[in-house]
Parts: sequence; structure tokens; C-alpha cells
Amino acid sequence: MNHSRTSSAQSIPATPPPRYHWADALSVTAYRLDQKPTLNNYMGEIAEQATKIGPTVFPILFAALVSRSLKTIARFQVERKKGQKLGGIQFLELLVSSKSVFATVESKVSLRRISVIGTLLTLIWALSPLGGQASLRLFYHNVPYNVSEDEVKYLPTGRMNSTQYGWNVLRSDVLDNEQYLPLTILTVIYSSALLAPAAIKSSRRDIWNNVKIPRREVMFGQHAQPDGWIFVENVTITEDFVTLTGIPHTSLATPPNATARFAVEYEYTDFQCTNYSTGEPEDPSFPSLIGYPWVKSNGSTITSWDGKTLDLIKKSAFIGFHDIEAMSSHSGSHQPSVKATMTVAMRNTGRIIYSEPWDLKNCSMEQVFLQARIACKDDRCAVDAIRPSDWNITARASERLPIEISQDYSASNTVIYFPRSLVDADRRTDLTVDRFVRGADVLLDSCVLPVLKDVEDSKFSKMMSIALNTYLQIGQDPKFALISGLIPARDPIWKTSGPYNSGFSLSAGLPFYYMNATATIQTPEEIFRRDDR
Repeated sequence: MNHSRTSSAQSIPATPPPRYHWADALSVTAYRLDQKPTLNNYMGEIAEQATKIGPTVFPILFAALVSRSLKTIARFQVERKKGQKLGGIQFLELLVSSKSVFATVESKVSLRRISVIGTLLTLIWALSPLGGQASLRLFYHNVPYNVSEDEVKYLPTGRMNSTQYGWNVLRSDVLDNEQYLPLTILTVIYSSALLAPAAIKSSRRDIWNNVKIPRREVMFGQHAQPDGWIFVENVTITEDFVTLTGIPHTSLATPPNATARFAVEYEYTDFQCTNYSTGEPEDPSFPSLIGYPWVKSNGSTITSWDGKTLDLIKKSAFIGFHDIEAMSSHSGSHQPSVKATMTVAMRNTGRIIYSEPWDLKNCSMEQVFLQARIACKDDRCAVDAIRPSDWNITARASERLPIEISQDYSASNTVIYFPRSLVDADRRTDLTVDRFVRGADVLLDSCVLPVLKDVEDSKFSKMMSIALNTYLQIGQDPKFALISGLIPARDPIWKTSGPYNSGFSLSAGLPFYYMNATATIQTPEEIFRRDDR
């Protein structure tokens, strides 16, 4: 009998159970990992593994801790002879037999008694599975964005750069000045853009991976965001772009998976071509039909006001301007655009006699100013949105920023040298700009294209605008930035010249003006977050 009591007493622990620190350590770890990066985080990897085994380990530790604690309480009550006050033998039986949720419920059923102590014991044991699941929710992953800024420099387009658009820009005889692009090189680059595959010409980047700018027509009928941006991510047609070449800009030092966005100002000349007619080179009035700068024609050649000539036998197309005074503006003017008229003269592809009439179309010209938002990720950039710009109004309000075109030089040189980029007609091939503006995506294709009068005005207007804007943009790129790219924005060489409207002069080290933009860089970073729910 004494032996039985001794054995029973020894089975009941006499001291409180040891405290298990696993759960505490995991809680402290979750607190310390809060807002810490997950990348290369050794402590975080261990903690995540611990939370995964929590539903298995926690119930085991909980059962060992609680069951021994209840036995200790039962022994304490027996020794102090208070068991009878708390329910007697049934109370002690509940404490000793409570080793799990099922055992606790079984004891209550076998004793046929529902008590407050029994209910509390059931609730305590119910915490075991809840605690195991709670370990899975100690922390979670979150992906916030770190926002930073970087400087971007890019080349102005069209007539935004009125200084560099001056009379020497497109001259073929300027070979010893770094500020100007020799015509021979210009023609090679221009031909490369024209001869690019159709998939490249209709893509959002040019053959050298520069960002191409959409035309304003792609905005029409689209819903604008509150800040005015209109998404244009689905532009995939050649004539929906301003040029065949993109805008050169400095590269951005972005981390992997980062997204950078910056806005650029750009200008291009839009055409609305109508009024088909014909003209004969032998007619004395032929130069007046074509317009500035042509003043005289003898049937085989046509001569400009400053004595330059074009051989009409060898050329398949050329241009002239009307209302040339409309192309010049003054610094005090706040008009949003400048209009003039350009006449396009093209040899009928079915004629080989130079004295036959030429096809003519008049094109109303308009300066268009837009903003484009460029998005870059993993060194690949593209325009994702555009909106109207008031850059020209702001520019003209400044004393130092007139938008003006020299009617004597800029227009004259464009008219004189642009046709030289065309293949001579006497080679009996249609590998020329006129094939492009007539609608040929593949210029080496031997298919017969329609004569000028049969080309839709809307298509011809867009293609002619692309052809001329591309030519002029290349002509303002004396360092071949289209091909080689621009040097990094933080390079000291940028200090040798200034941004447009800075009052700086051009230098040999940086022979062009540039524009500034600020890029916003968003870098995703996965971090640990403590779950306080």
C-alpha cells in the first residue's frame, strides 16, 4: 500500500516544467526581420524554415509543457490538501488526465460533469493547433518600391533646336567642322533607316534601339489620365510614328528589375497633302509651282535663288516651299504652331522622258509639340504615353529662346540636299524615298507602286512627314548618337556645353545642344514584414 502511494507520487512532477524558448526566439526573430530585405538574408531563411515546421513542432512542445504543468498543479493541490475545496477527486482527475484536447473531453464525459475547470482546460488545449497555425503567420513577404532619381540628357528634335537647325546643318561641303554632319554620312544613315526591315520600322524602337516617338493622331479618341497622359503602348504601324529613327538619350544606371520613367519634349512637322496637279519642267512657271527656293528651270535642271542646281534627269523627286515667311517667328509670339506649305514634285514612275509633266502635291505644314513619357526596364526603353505640350509657348515667352527658321538657309539647304538622298532616276531603279512615301514597306520589293495621284492623301501625308522628319533629325546629330549612343549624363564633358536655352556656345567636345530630363526610378525590393494582425 505504501509502495503504491510512493509510485503515484513519483509520477507527478514536483517542480515546474522547463520553459521552452523556441516560440520566443521565433517571435523575436520576426520582430528583428521586419522590413529587412529577403535577398541573401540567412537569418530570414532559417526563420522561414522554422515557421514551416511550426504546425508540427508547436503542438508537441505545447503538450509537453501543459501536461506537465497540470500535473504539477495537481501535486501542489494534493500536498496542500486543497483538492476537496476545488472539486475533490474529480478535479484532480481532470488535471492529471488532461494530456490533449481529446483526453480532456474524454475525462469530462467519463466523469459526467461539466465544470468551469473542465471548460477552461478544453480551451487551453484548443490553443495547441491554433498556435501551430499562428507560426505560419508570424511574418510575410512584401514588395515595396525604392524611389530614386537620375539625370537624363537627350537631343532636341525638329525646330526646337533653332540654332543647330541653322544654315550649315545640312550642307555637304562642311567636312572639317565637328558641329555638322557631312551629307555623305547623313545619306548612309538615312538609307539604313529606310532599308530597315518592315518589322523594325513598325516597332517602338529603331534599328539602333533608340526610342521612336508616336504621332499625335494616336491620342485621338483615347481616354486621358488625370495628369493628361494617354497610353500609347500598342502602336505597331509605321505611319503612326514621327520618324524612322528614335531619340538618342543617355543611358540610366538602373538596378535589375527596376523601372525608370522620364518625359521628353519633342517637335515634328506634320503634313496635310492634297491638291494633286502636274507641271512641266520646260514651262517658265514650273519653279513658281514648286516654290522657294527655285527660281529658274530649263527642262533638264532647276536652279535656286543662290545658284544651286538639281539635275532633273537624275532625280526622281524634289521639294519646294510656299509662304516661306510663315516659317519664321519672333521671340515675342505665343502662337502654338507655325504653318507653311511644301510642294512635292515626283517623277511619274511610268515615264522615262524628263520633259514629261511631273506629279505635284501641296502639303500644308504644321509644327507639332508633344511630350512623350519613356519607360525603361532592363535597358529596353519605349514610349508608353504621350500628351500635348506647351513647350513652344513657354519657349517663345523667353527672350533667349526664339523658335525661328532661317528662310534663306535652313529651308534652302533642306530643299537642295534632301533630294541627294534619293537614288538617281537614270539607274532605273525605284530604291528611293519616293517608293517609301508611295507606301512600300520593303524598298527592295520589285512590285509596281501607284503613281502619286493614286496614293491616298492621308497615307502620303504621313509617309512624307516621316521621310522628311527622319532626314532632318539625322542631320542634327553630328556625333552619330543614333548609332553610338550618348555618353553618360554624369560625364564631365557635358559641362563643356550647355542645355538648350542656357546661353552656352557649341564646343568641339560636345558639338550640339541638348535637353535635360529627370528620370524617376522605381526599384522593387522584397522585404520581410511582421504580421500584426
